[in-house]
Amino acid sequence: MIDFVDTDMVIDEYAVEQAIEKITVASGSFRAGFNGSLWKTTRTFTIPIFALLVCAISDRENGMSLQPIDYYDCDKLGLPASRPVLQREYKAMDIIARQMPRNKHASILDVGCGDGSFLRQLDKKLSQPYEYHGVDYSEYKVRKAHALPYRILRCNLEEGIPYEDASFDLVYSGEVIEHIYNPDFMLEECRRVLKPGGLLIISTPNLQAWYNRILFLCGIQPLFYEVSTRSSMIGAGIMRRVKLRSVPIGHLRVFNHRGLTDLLKNEGFDVLASTGARFQSLPKTIQIIDSAFNLRPTLASIILITARKK
Repeated sequence: MIDFVDTDMVIDEYAVEQAIEKITVASGSFRAGFNGSLWKTTRTFTIPIFALLVCAISDRENGMSLQPIDYYDCDKLGLPASRPVLQREYKAMDIIARQMPRNKHASILDVGCGDGSFLRQLDKKLSQPYEYHGVDYSEYKVRKAHALPYRILRCNLEEGIPYEDASFDLVYSGEVIEHIYNPDFMLEECRRVLKPGGLLIISTPNLQAWYNRILFLCGIQPLFYEVSTRSSMIGAGIMRRVKLRSVPIGHLRVFNHRGLTDLLKNEGFDVLASTGARFQSLPKTIQIIDSAFNLRPTLASIILITARKK
């Protein structure tokens, strides 16, 4: 396991080249290149290795893994202990209510369930004899979720979902994929645990939301996309006035509508429908405008997609 620390390390050129050849991230290979001139002056060099989002990068096949930071530990970030149900969640629950069979046994998995609040609200809305399961990385959130009458497991999604093949009729994942280093593998796992013809309901922030297109033109870092592991204010410009907090929440890959639909198709899903949802952290007056873009998922703040396992 390779730990990233906030220090400088002197590393031999050959050792670095060998390490780069062996390092993989989840199921895909991690490759890095160096300018040849870097090696001309000395056989050793100094690499600044910063405290990154991920504390370990290694080869899954050798029993090693990628360990993310628990960004959603309320004790660390001062996040509220509870929050209201968001518009994207209401919309997801409506979709699930329309798609799930009535008065029949079925199973639902929430990938990135947090404290289980979505499952609790969904169970209340559906009032059906379904089995509810959830997985999440946050130890704090999972500990809270254990108070609910559902099966909640703690797992690292970079390593897989700890369920057998074809276990669920529906998988829901709200605002999770943007936190994952290997989204291809995450969707592959979602597909694996779905029964034939099972549904995936997934949401994520939209890199090309209507206001982000304006921010791009103004040279301002778009919302949802983080370039610093220490402050979300980096590159924010005038948006610093409206951002609620400066602590990053770990967004690694931010999608536009086409990017997400293409990825879903590539991982063996048929995209059935897509809609938009507003971003709850915008000022109230802007949220009114934001809601008007929900009918155009390519411009909406949040992309919400329904897909079926092929």
